[in-house]
Amino acid sequence: MVDEKAKILIIDDSHLIGKILMKLFDRFGYDGIYKSSAQSGLEYLEQNPIDLIISDIHMPEMDGLQLLKILKENDDYQNIPVIMLTGDLDDSCLAESLESGATDFLTKPIKSAVLRARVKTALAAKKQKDKHHALMMNILPKNVAKEILETGYSDPKFVNDATVVFTDFQGFTKASTGWTAQELVGTLKKYFDAFDDIIKKYDLEKLKTIGDGYMYAGNVSQNLEGHSEKCVRAAIEIRDYVVNQEVKDFSIRIGIDVGSVMAGVIGKIRLSYDIWGNTVNLASRMESLAPENEIAVSAFTKFLLSETFELESIGIKQVKGVGDLEVFIVKS
Repeated sequence: MVDEKAKILIIDDSHLIGKILMKLFDRFGYDGIYKSSAQSGLEYLEQNPIDLIISDIHMPEMDGLQLLKILKENDDYQNIPVIMLTGDLDDSCLAESLESGATDFLTKPIKSAVLRARVKTALAAKKQKDKHHALMMNILPKNVAKEILETGYSDPKFVNDATVVFTDFQGFTKASTGWTAQELVGTLKKYFDAFDDIIKKYDLEKLKTIGDGYMYAGNVSQNLEGHSEKCVRAAIEIRDYVVNQEVKDFSIRIGIDVGSVMAGVIGKIRLSYDIWGNTVNLASRMESLAPENEIAVSAFTKFLLSETFELESIGIKQVKGVGDLEVFIVKS
């Protein structure tokens, strides 16, 4: 089955070759777009999505190899498959094309059946690669996913200043007793989808869900100015979303802490991005100490937020692994 209206950019200084390819692609069920120079092809790419590029190697001003180098060095274009077109069989030229990142090559005169087969193969490979990229981008922070896709590895990272947030439903286990699997998963999906939308507004990073708990952070895999304030504002919206539900089967507690963390990807069978350190532990402790439908922070975090938010002490609490610590809740 032909990919529905895949867009193929043809770059060749021969108008005749361009017309031939346009007609063939129309017959194959593709959208062919013809440009007579590498520069005009690049200008078109800046404004339009493309699924595949077919470029002549020998062109004036900027040849196909120079164009290929530009494409593969550009984050926006490097994953577009490129089939090189040539009128000769110079082994060194073809080898240089493939070593520079070309997906395949075609020789002139163009054979319709060969063209169709190679384009179909290149588009199918791109479709699979795009699915893999999308999956990686969905389960890992974008910067981390990009690093792994490009190098196969992501370096662990020490972050001196990050904000970590834990949320947990109170009464969820009791409320969900007797639910079907569909009801339980559907309810969690409803809430966590809403949480996803909220943190996305503030450019925050979802780390994971743990049972009925949800964990996110700011300024971990990407630099984010004002991350502490953004994390708190997201927490307020999350709390209000839960509180304002018509059917109140359970409530929520939220804990926040600011400080250093270590971040990295672990796992061999299934990759997982996670963070570690005292800041993570204290944010979790703040969540467990938070009163119903409140957001709890430590004294240090309260100091960082006091100019922006009204906070109220709920007293000295015994914090596991830390000792006595004054805990505050966010009032506004």
